[in-house]
Amino acid sequence: LRGEERGRPVPVEALPQVRSRVGVDLAPPDLRTEEGVRLLKAFVWAGQEQRLADLDAAIEVWRRDPPEIVVGDLVDELPGLLGRRRDDAVLLVWETAAFGYLPEERRERARALLTAAECVFVHTGRPSDGSPDHYGLYVDGDEVAHAEFHGAWIEWLE
Repeated sequence: LRGEERGRPVPVEALPQVRSRVGVDLAPPDLRTEEGVRLLKAFVWAGQEQRLADLDAAIEVWRRDPPEIVVGDLVDELPGLLGRRRDDAVLLVWETAAFGYLPEERRERARALLTAAECVFVHTGRPSDGSPDHYGLYVDGDEVAHAEFHGAWIEWLE
């Protein structure tokens, strides 16, 4: 899976070792089944052939090494998941669109839990330039990049 990288890349000396990955969803599709794959593909707009190809590639990656998926409400599950933090590792929480589906009160509760957790919080939101055409990518509140909504490109900010 690749996207176009624009701007001055963030220097990375070594890629971090990922020790675990956990997703949370109220009703995750079962990507081990064709029915689950068809359901997920139903959310891709007609004519979006590249997005369908990217989705097929992502499903193959998922099938080779599936992450743990917790079935439940994000805000309700978050305290238990944050409590699993290991002292010898950096906890990174990545959120791209889920908060947009939460009522304001639940979104604020999730943000408070993340602030108290001493984690690195990477998320997307409205960019500081106000554009409706891309996300702003934020790390611990600092906007570091703009990104196409479905991963086609990322532009690092200086």
